[in-house]
Amino acid sequence: MTTDPSIKQISTIPLILLFVILTSVPLNGCLSIQHTNIPKSSDHKTSSPEVSLDVEQPTVSSPQNKNKEIGKPGPNDVERAGEKPSVTDIPEKTKSSTNSIPPINPKAPILTKLEAIRQIREMRYRDFYPIMVSGSPLMILYDLTGDGQPELFLLTVKVKNRANAKIGYLSDYARLFSENKEPIDFSLYLYGNHAGKLYLLKTYNLGKRYVFKSFEKLRLSRKNKALIAIVVGFQTQNGYEKTLLNFTGPSIKLLSRFRIKENLSTKSTLTDIDNDGVIDILVQEKAMEEGVGYETFLTWYRWQGYRFVEYKSTNVVRNLRIFLENVKRMLINGKYRELLNYAVDKKIISKLKKEGENNTNLLFRILGFDTFFDPSISNPKTLFSNINDVTFPEILEDPFTKQEDGNWGFKISYRVSIQNGISFIAESKILMMRNPFGKRQFSFTLLRK
Repeated sequence: MTTDPSIKQISTIPLILLFVILTSVPLNGCLSIQHTNIPKSSDHKTSSPEVSLDVEQPTVSSPQNKNKEIGKPGPNDVERAGEKPSVTDIPEKTKSSTNSIPPINPKAPILTKLEAIRQIREMRYRDFYPIMVSGSPLMILYDLTGDGQPELFLLTVKVKNRANAKIGYLSDYARLFSENKEPIDFSLYLYGNHAGKLYLLKTYNLGKRYVFKSFEKLRLSRKNKALIAIVVGFQTQNGYEKTLLNFTGPSIKLLSRFRIKENLSTKSTLTDIDNDGVIDILVQEKAMEEGVGYETFLTWYRWQGYRFVEYKSTNVVRNLRIFLENVKRMLINGKYRELLNYAVDKKIISKLKKEGENNTNLLFRILGFDTFFDPSISNPKTLFSNINDVTFPEILEDPFTKQEDGNWGFKISYRVSIQNGISFIAESKILMMRNPFGKRQFSFTLLRK
């Protein structure tokens, strides 16, 4: 069958037109991707840290302007205390051939000590200079905010000559007695940390001092990592003075200050007295008391929310005398079972009982009677029943000293007389309880373990 030529010509026209259309349109017009600029985030401002009234308002500089002189804010400086500089959002990247999507904002590396030193060296200071130890600034790195990036505490001094900011000069005791001595202004600089970049958050004046002694961090709570004290110590002509600057996070706020002055008659200890997981302050003060001698007064300062406050106080010499008088009375009256519960800590009793000691033999050893009698030959019960008199030494001052194990104790020797006319010297040891403000203040313990 023959085909009409006109029909064949008509049927090829649409194909030709389609080919012309396709070849006339640019290929990249079909595959082009329109990139939309991601708008920058609005300025994000953190709340200004609350500061006690006795401290000046902070001067804050952004990381970008860290090389500027402190105290001369520029037009781009952060306006509010604690405010971190704004950060430009990073545009989201397109998917790769392996379909892995890189993070929008990769986590900044953790600020190391070496990097912190480098940034401190690049900063410009006006009058105040970091205290230098073996060529490095005296500083403390600690993460108060809990974001993984540590904040920085830097101890500085106001000197005209940078050489006078060295630890050797500042800690020289001879400066206390120099005729031309001049006090030096000390300050604590607190730096915030934004993505590994340090920026000045606040300065705290520590006053004028002659001799520097110590600079350390102390965690105040076992449970709360963001509750710390920066402890700064100075030597004085009368002794030693230390100041606790108590900070909390994540707001990086100074809660309070606590100053302790020590001398020959006043000492202090930072310890957890009641084992509640929070540091306490124990202050020991010696003073002359009529009818007693040199009495030692113990004062317990306890943490209450945002500061240390006086909580309890007690005596040492007077209470020790009462303790020994009661021990003497119980021994003469043969009340050794009552004496065991009164004069010996339960933990010591429990430990010795695990070694197979009964109550009578246990008390016999603790009181030091085994220095004269052999309990395997002599009957402890018979001996306790025949005590005629006990003579303890007169206590005229605090006899307690710190032992190698950290406890406070002293060795005591005393005379024991029994009814058949025999007397002997017993030797034992008395400890002050870790919490001397509880029901039991003292305890006998084994002199020889």
